[in-house]
Amino acid sequence: MVEEYKFKDQIEQLSYEELIQLENVIANKMIVGSTMAGGGTLKDLKIEGDIEMAHGTMFSSNFVTGVSGWRLTYGGDLEANNGTFRGTITGGLISIGTSPNLFITDINGNSYWGLTTEQTIDSYSEINKDNGMAIRNGSTTKLAQSFINSSRSILTSCKFYLEKSGSPTGNAVAKLYAHSGVYGTSSVPTGSPLATSDNFDVSTLTTSYQLIIFNFSGSNQYEMSGSTYYCISIEYSGGNASNYIVLGFDWSSPTHLGNMSTYIS
Repeated sequence: MVEEYKFKDQIEQLSYEELIQLENVIANKMIVGSTMAGGGTLKDLKIEGDIEMAHGTMFSSNFVTGVSGWRLTYGGDLEANNGTFRGTITGGLISIGTSPNLFITDINGNSYWGLTTEQTIDSYSEINKDNGMAIRNGSTTKLAQSFINSSRSILTSCKFYLEKSGSPTGNAVAKLYAHSGVYGTSSVPTGSPLATSDNFDVSTLTTSYQLIIFNFSGSNQYEMSGSTYYCISIEYSGGNASNYIVLGFDWSSPTHLGNMSTYIS
């Protein structure tokens, strides 16, 4: 049995049987500290140079998926227990834990708890729209809707049902606020914004209603507490009586448990 291969110095000293055994190790697979396909056991292996893996998998003898040991596949997937890295870890996705306690950060900096993809926190269908309210300078510049966030989550985007009248210019934003008042009756935003969306160019709106996405990025991806009321607003301080944006809403018979509030400049 070959106890140790030192390729640089001892390769010429191997017997024919040992060379056959070595060939089996290279051609088939290595199981460290256990029985090999060729029938031998590899205790110590010293390699001076590179290891090229043509196909297959390297793994420890005690490897059990998700339980113990380690495995490195030809495709580059590694499973192990603990690890210490003294340099930079670079990747497209970081995933920690398992659902429902999963934490994920993707390559764009978006982070989620408990979910592998973004999901809707609250909504009210645009098919309920039966009226519209102008948002412009000199009149209503902010419209907000209260909602409840059921479980801890991170705000990444929201949508409003918008169109334009005339040719408004400039940017609109969405903002998240803490909640004040009686939920569903007198909800209003309070304090400074907790998060502000990226700018949206209102000139790109059409004269027909569309669901417009407002994205929150970077530090504005605010972590909302569970079982907590918030207000989300759309704000635009440009335009005039002839050029403005319009928010579609349900005036006659709203069934959402929260309520809308307005701010007039």
